[in-house]
Amino acid sequence: MTVNLKELESKIDYTFETKDHLELALTHPSAVKGKDNQRMEFFGDAILQMALSELLYSSYRQIDEGRLTQIRAASVNRQSLSQVAKSIDLGKFIRFGKGESKSDGSKKDSNLADTMEAVICAIYLDSDYETVKDWIEDHFQEILAQATDQDQVFNPKGQLQEYLQSKGLPTPEYRLISEDGPDHSKVYTVQVISEGEVLGTGSGASKKVAEQEAARLALDSN
Repeated sequence: MTVNLKELESKIDYTFETKDHLELALTHPSAVKGKDNQRMEFFGDAILQMALSELLYSSYRQIDEGRLTQIRAASVNRQSLSQVAKSIDLGKFIRFGKGESKSDGSKKDSNLADTMEAVICAIYLDSDYETVKDWIEDHFQEILAQATDQDQVFNPKGQLQEYLQSKGLPTPEYRLISEDGPDHSKVYTVQVISEGEVLGTGSGASKKVAEQEAARLALDSN
């Protein structure tokens, strides 16, 4: 199977100096008897965990260790990884053996998630930690936002809405105040407002993260 590496590089917005890193990351164990992407999958998982831990630590300053762990776990599970893989159409570039190809291996969440981790490892090996961290922040922002929205232990937006309703006040409005920094590493600042009053101002790596932080600060002040 011939893989169009240039097409994939365009989709992931990263050009490899050493193409062998990417080729190995795309090699499923069923494709060859020699080297495959399993070791890269192992290393990529550790890199992803570290990068997301750093991002969560800096973005959610008041959340305790247990809650941070829950959000990170939801962001690195198979479903989340396969979601990112699908967003860059990764399945069409994976090298499978005949049996796995016939069983639609390119559509299996497990294969997509494993290869996504291997690609993260490939970017790291081809560059450095700061580069792959920026890449992860860019491609996992929506995943992090979903994880915080789905977190039943800590949902400041929901808690703030319930609090305001209990006081007979309208649903809060979230207003984007600014977005700073380069495209791959923006910082968003959002205000949460009710009846014309600014209740809290938060910043984060995505609009949703900034909204959650603004809501948290609003809760802290009441």
